[in-house]
Amino acid sequence: MAIALQNQYKKSIMKSLVNTINKYKVRGFSVQTMPGDGQFECLANIISNMAYLSIIPPTMNMYLKFKSYIITVNELNRATLNSLPFKLMTTHIIIEAVYINIFWLNAIPPRITHHETVSPINILTGIKLDVKQH
Repeated sequence: MAIALQNQYKKSIMKSLVNTINKYKVRGFSVQTMPGDGQFECLANIISNMAYLSIIPPTMNMYLKFKSYIITVNELNRATLNSLPFKLMTTHIIIEAVYINIFWLNAIPPRITHHETVSPINILTGIKLDVKQH
């Protein structure tokens, strides 16, 4: 899921984090740990007060998976934006390109998952994509 933040202040990051956690709660999931990097250090005091959540530093295996995912998203975005007929891109176009590419990456069930036929989009939002319509 992609969320565009207006800024990187503590309040904005925390609001986005709480909104994401609440989306999981609505679908019946409980977020207990979250891999986080130095960007979340400023939230350590606030998050420590939340009994259900702890931020753990990513392991090397997690780091490599995140890095691979970021490279994939960057390449998809580059391909998408270079296929458009515009020389200059507005911020809104770039945000929408990132959102669409992450949406479609999450629309396909990963090879190694708890659900072989259910995509991350379906798990988180309940949206069932129909290949014939899309």
